[in-house]
Amino acid sequence: MNEQIGLCCRDVLTGRLIGRLRDSLAASNGDVERLWRLELEIDDVSLLDWLAAQDSGVKMYWSDRAGSFAAAGVGTADIVTDDSHGRLADALASIDGSIAAANGRVRYYGGIAFDPDNACGEYWPGYGRYCFMVPQFELRRQDSKTTFACNIRCKSGETLESVEERLSGLTAKLAFHDGRTQSSHEPARPVILGCLNVPDKTTWCEMVSGVINDLPERHIDKIVLARKSILEMSYTVDPISLLAAIRKNSVNTYDFCFQLNDNDAFIGCSPECLYRRNAGDIYSEAIAGTVLTGDTDAERQYHQGKLVASAKERQEHDYVFDSVKSDLGGICRRVDVIEARDILSLSYVQHFRSRFAGVLKDDVSTADIIEALHPTAAVNGSPSRAALEQIRTQELFGRGWYAGPVGWIGQDASEFAVGIRSGRILNNEISLFAGAGIVRASEAQLEWNETEHKLSLFLDVINHH
Repeated sequence: MNEQIGLCCRDVLTGRLIGRLRDSLAASNGDVERLWRLELEIDDVSLLDWLAAQDSGVKMYWSDRAGSFAAAGVGTADIVTDDSHGRLADALASIDGSIAAANGRVRYYGGIAFDPDNACGEYWPGYGRYCFMVPQFELRRQDSKTTFACNIRCKSGETLESVEERLSGLTAKLAFHDGRTQSSHEPARPVILGCLNVPDKTTWCEMVSGVINDLPERHIDKIVLARKSILEMSYTVDPISLLAAIRKNSVNTYDFCFQLNDNDAFIGCSPECLYRRNAGDIYSEAIAGTVLTGDTDAERQYHQGKLVASAKERQEHDYVFDSVKSDLGGICRRVDVIEARDILSLSYVQHFRSRFAGVLKDDVSTADIIEALHPTAAVNGSPSRAALEQIRTQELFGRGWYAGPVGWIGQDASEFAVGIRSGRILNNEISLFAGAGIVRASEAQLEWNETEHKLSLFLDVINHH
């Protein structure tokens, strides 16, 4: 690559991108109808600062739990939705085809509804059953290297001159600055005007108690029930600023934002890996069982002791362990348990976690993996089908993308988290979601308390700013 550049000079960066474009098209032998990725290595920059500065209704952010990969993007070079592609499997196959035909390291970012097969389901407008996009402009940081890219789709018969003109027009809409000199973002400071719990505490406790009594009759071992808190704010909160603030209080999480327009975004800091794939290797986890973390090491260890001693929490985790291991077995030639049951400590709660590594069978697609693994017993229940049917009848709202897979798809690789510890910002409302695993030993009041602890990741930030 050429010498690294910063993001403070539009003309220099545009010229470098046009140079990449000319080189790419010259090597294409006239076959221009595809997604082109024009990538430059740049000086390091704050991805969230850059993203917040852009005047675009469509934005995305993703960072993995290990801190080894992060991406930020604005605009759309390509978008795949249920309106245009119908079945999820067809859409994912189309994405794989576009990536294979592209000239560079193109990735699609997006998510899938928790229950995309529910014909009567309530789907958020714009998000639908699924939505994946290639950003028009994308920043990536991986392995201590930062790159800037323009992703652009060219049409058959399009001339170099017309593509150059289009590219120059696109970069003209970007904000340019050196993110290293900016101060870190603070969240917006709105006032909470009201809060509506769906269901309210009384209804939740009645629902959970009824479900516990019905578990034997319905032959359900575990079911995960969700609630949401709808906060009415004094004005619209900026999703990027709120995510940046929450990340400061969050450890060991996948952080994401999918903003579809100026007034609608889904953000979260999820601890749960659905899977990570690299060629034929796959990694997955089982996370379940919850206790507090506490403010000191002594409190953290005290709560860990309670988690280990709780037969109810161990049982809840065991159902998830068994389901993930079994589901992996259906798509893998071999499945190894890396860790049978360790403890994942977050800033506010702690969970049991088991870790798995597998070798995929031949010709297993992204669609095959997601169909096999989602929804896990950590967000659905066990047995899966019976729990899902019960969730459809019990919950008072559609989950949308809450607890669904969110992540990215690339060339022979993909990674998805489970979209929990999340919220949707719609105009001046923030809907926060939390769920609890219900087994026969559960108590309704304690399950309500658990969801309150999970909501605290967002509420502590919002209340103090």
